[in-house]
Formats: sequence, C-alpha cells, structure tokens
Amino acid sequence: MSSNGRLKPPTADEIERGFRTPTVVVTRQLILGGIGALSTARSFGWRGVGLENITATPEPFILAANHQSHADTAAILGTLPRSIRERTVVAAALDVFGNGNAPSLKRRYLQLVVTAGFHAFAFDRHGPPLRSLR
Repeated sequence: MSSNGRLKPPTADEIERGFRTPTVVVTRQLILGGIGALSTARSFGWRGVGLENITATPEPFILAANHQSHADTAAILGTLPRSIRERTVVAAALDVFGNGNAPSLKRRYLQLVVTAGFHAFAFDRHGPPLRSLR
C-alpha cells in the first residue's frame, strides 16, 4: 500500500511470476477457450481488419483501443490470430482488479479472472505507471 492509502501496483517481476502460477496457467486456458468462442464476436460484426499488418510486424508492438467499453479487450483478443493472442499482455488500471484494500473472495476471484483471462497486469492510473513496467 502506498502512503496515500491506495494499493501499489505490482512490479514487473511480480507480474511475471504471477503469470506462471499453475492456477493462472490453467484458468487462462479455460478463459482463452471462452474467448475462442468469441467467434460469436463475428455475430456482433466484430472483425479484424489489417491483421496482415500485425503478423508482419516484428515484436513487440502495442495495440491500443479507443476504450468505448470493457468489451474492447475481449473484442481485440477475439479477433487476433491465436499465435499472437497467446502472447498478448493487457495493461489494466489497478482499480479493475478490485477496489479497497481488504482481501475478499470476490476480489481474489476478480483478480484471477482478469490476470489469467487477459494476461493482464495492473498499473496505477493516478500515479506513475513505470513501477509496473520495470
């Protein structure tokens, strides 16, 4: 916790260790399977345009949504080729991982789903984000 009472985002090393835990690995596969079912996304009219530009781009690169809703992340991941989607990491604001400082089952579940499902890491939108990138 920081001096102002907010949670501190994890360091890059803590994020990497978290991605490798068995629970996250298994949960990610289950959630990615659900995202794979986002072929349903096509029924919403979502489609990847210019995917050939992504596959031809050397790594790493950044995809940025206009953030019209929380569905942006699922829409982007759902339209990426699987080989790229499996290596994609999502930056998410710290408050997406749950509000408050007290641990709760609901908060832990939310953290697991966000971390595993989207390979997400937290950054503090109100403070310097570099801590999570180092």
